[in-house]
Amino acid sequence: KGRFSFEGHIPFPYYVFLNLTNEDANISYCIIDAGSATINAEYSSSAGLQLKNAASISKWNNELINGFLPGIGTIYARQNKVYEMLYQLSKNENSDDSVKNDSLQLALKQIKQKQYEYEVNYALKHSNSYVTYWMLINSLESDYSDWLDSVARKVSIINREANAVNLLKRYLKDNKKLEIQSIAPSLKIISLDGKSVLVDDFFYRRYTFVDFWFSYCTPCINQFDSLKKIYNELSSAQVSFISISVDQKADKE
Repeated sequence: KGRFSFEGHIPFPYYVFLNLTNEDANISYCIIDAGSATINAEYSSSAGLQLKNAASISKWNNELINGFLPGIGTIYARQNKVYEMLYQLSKNENSDDSVKNDSLQLALKQIKQKQYEYEVNYALKHSNSYVTYWMLINSLESDYSDWLDSVARKVSIINREANAVNLLKRYLKDNKKLEIQSIAPSLKIISLDGKSVLVDDFFYRRYTFVDFWFSYCTPCINQFDSLKKIYNELSSAQVSFISISVDQKADKE
């Protein structure tokens, strides 16, 4: 009947992202207060996905919904539009519009710069906020840069909670290994035939292209055709291609 719930205990305010499908109307965001809680959710075609437990929704939630998300949402919308245009361009096998492709790639860089400026300004103005804290965590899930490290050291609210401090430190330490020009870490992965292998085993050519993706990432799926095209073009060159799914077990099932 469009209702479900989940429960548990969290040590400090946690950012929650729920997505029933890939449609925007079925996405809900919130920050849940520390402690034990049961969260009830309801979905309808008219109202979309809604969380009902007002008592468990953190005081930070109003800042998240009305302060941070509108601005970053506009930037993400522009980014997704450019990704879609790149995808459509890659599908046209008869097109070799390198000028348009370069223009779109430049647009992506400019949007990324806008995101950087928005997040830095937001963090500096709201250093005592769990919204800023989770913004940094989410950014560190896919990227590392000196600005993330420097801004993280200015987030004062986490000094009150050791678990929050340790989590952010772990993200900073792990993701620094993926910084540009760093030596690639040794990763143990499971191959399609179920065998455990090291990514290092594929580093026998001059260059190695490593792609991380997951099943709910639309841009990830959209780029597969382009990767196949590039692979075919470079199959005789000294380039290895590795695509690694980061789906959890529950996603695979």
